[in-house]
Amino acid sequence: MNNVSNLKGLKIAATDGSIGTVTDFLFDDEIWTLRWIVVDTGTWLSVRKVLLPVSVLGHPDTCARSFPVRLTMAKVKDSPAIDTHEPVSRQHEERMYGYYNMSPYWGNGFYMGGYGGWSAGMSEAHYADSRRRQDELYALRHQDDDLHLRSNNAVTGYNLHATDCSIGHVEGFLIDDTDWTIRFLAVDTKNWWPGKHVLI
Repeated sequence: MNNVSNLKGLKIAATDGSIGTVTDFLFDDEIWTLRWIVVDTGTWLSVRKVLLPVSVLGHPDTCARSFPVRLTMAKVKDSPAIDTHEPVSRQHEERMYGYYNMSPYWGNGFYMGGYGGWSAGMSEAHYADSRRRQDELYALRHQDDDLHLRSNNAVTGYNLHATDCSIGHVEGFLIDDTDWTIRFLAVDTKNWWPGKHVLI
């Protein structure tokens, strides 16, 4: 078990060097499983943030403040950019899984394999036009998708309501780092039961 708050700030260690620090996790609020790690690359990539799938994560070393990943620095550097101020769409997840050459966790769906479907001999203009058509087709097919990705940072502090009253607010998440599932919510009950912190 690990408290997610203990993992924030850990240095991400690629196979050939350091690439930044952990700033957030994105989890699926339907099955309570971490899906992505948000990494601040600092000045290495001009203060850019990247998403890494949890499947590339090694075991965190909280004593050394290090989090190994099975990727090279170059692989991270060329990954699709994200806007952390906007929700992560299923379309962007598809692109990320395509770039890392991994199958999406939600099963069969729109998946090209390789970022954007670039092929040898394809001009930039042709690639851009192809990418635009694919994006439009994807958006049409998935316009009614119910996304369940949540930011750990955003949900921390949410009020919790029992069936009969409010019981406090989310203080943290305890995760199992063997399968990245959220096992418990840490709850501060000070507004209802002063001085108590409980696990749900």
